[in-house]
Amino acid sequence: MAVDYDTILIEDGTVFEAVGIDSKEVTKMIEIISSMEKKRVFISLSSKCVLYYLLKQQADYDMEIKLIGGGFGKDVTGNMTIRRKSLTCLMPEKTELLYLTGERSIKAFHPGHASIFF
Repeated sequence: MAVDYDTILIEDGTVFEAVGIDSKEVTKMIEIISSMEKKRVFISLSSKCVLYYLLKQQADYDMEIKLIGGGFGKDVTGNMTIRRKSLTCLMPEKTELLYLTGERSIKAFHPGHASIFF
């Protein structure tokens, strides 16, 4: 069974604060959109602000992507951390992956392993 997602891209969550909109009101708006459309909502935030931390508490999944420093012969572009909220444990399940970006591909692998699975 496929699940439809609505995507909400918020480039800078501090804009809401700058115009006087409380972050809690934004989370309520997202909940209303999700319940009206009967779809799961995928939200992408590029900055860590009050809204980010409020939504992170409610999220089923949280993915953080960090670039690793420059250099010429790079075998790794960055580090990807995926946290999944667990119903059986208070701490979220955490997976750390390294990734390498190519011209038209992203290859992800576990640290210490040469086997690439994407």
